[in-house]
Amino acid sequence: MIRCFAFLIAAALTLSAAELPVSRVVLYKNGLALFERSGAVKPGEPVRLEFKKSEMDDVLKTLVLTSSAGAVTHLRYELDEPLDRRLADIGLSIPNGVNLATLLDQMRGARIVLGTTGGPVEGVVVSGRIAQQGQQAQKLELTFLTTAGELRIIDLDGVSSVKLADDRLQKRLTDALAAYQQAQSQERKSLWVETSGAAGTLLARYLVPAPMWKSAYRLAFTDKDDATIEGWAIVENKSDSDWNNVQLTVVSGQPISFISRLYEPKYIQRQDLEPAENVAQFNHLERYAALQKTPRVFNGSRLQSQSPLQMIAPPPANAVGVVGGVPGGVVGGMLGSVNESVEVASSVEPDTEA
Repeated sequence: MIRCFAFLIAAALTLSAAELPVSRVVLYKNGLALFERSGAVKPGEPVRLEFKKSEMDDVLKTLVLTSSAGAVTHLRYELDEPLDRRLADIGLSIPNGVNLATLLDQMRGARIVLGTTGGPVEGVVVSGRIAQQGQQAQKLELTFLTTAGELRIIDLDGVSSVKLADDRLQKRLTDALAAYQQAQSQERKSLWVETSGAAGTLLARYLVPAPMWKSAYRLAFTDKDDATIEGWAIVENKSDSDWNNVQLTVVSGQPISFISRLYEPKYIQRQDLEPAENVAQFNHLERYAALQKTPRVFNGSRLQSQSPLQMIAPPPANAVGVVGGVPGGVVGGMLGSVNESVEVASSVEPDTEA
């Protein structure tokens, strides 16, 4: 059994890796298949398993590794990050048909070296733009601050090369290009398994969706009037591996299975916590805004309106409510005060000014 998951890192390895052939397949009637892959592992060589994107949820849920080549130390797989989110984190966007001026405009403040007919020019990118000339002609221009402190407008049509002097910017551009390349091959995902470095064998078991196997029966007669009933299993291999020397088992049972969304990264929106002084001010303003709908209270036979400032200010200690002319504000079991709006039935008509 797997003994250690030291890191679970969602990243792609650029190392060469061995692949495990399929050794056993068990097909069920519920649309799942158990795959077993086994093979030899060389010291220090990772093992690569490739799956369809639609299989990754089940693989991460059911994968079991048995190793005689030492402990399993790393398990890595390609991250299924949306392209827009990856580009937002990188800070560069390279859409189809992008021109040099638009690309350099995203690198404002970056130090670059331009190869021109008059020699290399080094400086900092200020902005890039597409200048309109005539009805249809366009000209790519770059506003550039040279190392000598000169602000120049350079025609990019005369620029033969652009060198990024900042290694971090070079990495951002490389990461953006890699993100576009991975987005174009979304159907295949790789998973790498690394052991502690000894030689041995590795066995991987996992469940993935598969076509349900089908049964067929035949009644065969011989010349001696003997009859034989034959049972056939019809199996489709939808995987990318040939089932040569594979132990195949078909099971008529239908185990209960559910899909757990484990492969797609999930982000939780957390609540903002304001400083205490901001919260107090917000609560005061919110209370004031809520009181803009000025409540009306009965005071004797007059229907009067109270201003929001009167509502915010606390009432005097000896104040009592008068509702419908009853001291104390007790009408039908309802308590009233000068700071509350109480609706009661009254035969007194309010003034038209209220």
